[in-house]
Amino acid sequence: MKQELYLEYELGNKTARIMKRNDDFEIDFFENQKQMGTINYAEKSRYFVEDAAENWCNGVLTHETLNRYKVVYN
Repeated sequence: MKQELYLEYELGNKTARIMKRNDDFEIDFFENQKQMGTINYAEKSRYFVEDAAENWCNGVLTHETLNRYKVVYN
């Protein structure tokens, strides 16, 4: 799976790394440098994805939301 870092947001102890994986975006969410989860944003615009990353860093996107939508890779 080809992936590249598209953009990174950081505020305080939270970081959101927007990854471009094939033709889709995913965000890797971190808190205190520990990865909390990844959400796939297939078929979403880059604007939507950038807003989600910013929302994580600002505390709008919560752990509950992240746990509900995060993907699990085996």
